[in-house]
Amino acid sequence: MNSQPDTGMYVTFKNDDNVMIDSLQLNFGNANGQSDLLLLRLAPGEERLVLLNHDPGMGFNVKVHYSGGDEQEFCAKQYDDQRVTTVSLRR
Repeated sequence: MNSQPDTGMYVTFKNDDNVMIDSLQLNFGNANGQSDLLLLRLAPGEERLVLLNHDPGMGFNVKVHYSGGDEQEFCAKQYDDQRVTTVSLRR
């Protein structure tokens, strides 16, 4: 991607683990609203690009459900003002 979007964020989620990710649950918002996004089935080594209607630097919550039952929860990209970014996922 050569240019930055004017609004929102392009986020690439990459499964850097050797286990299937069954789902990725994203939660983000500001004083004007709240959004939830559910991504399904991200194979090992796979990447998925999403456009979030969210300002950079505010961070967003990620909950990862791996095949086999492992879960991971974290706040991603808080204080990071890039509009195009990648989040690598590994247990």
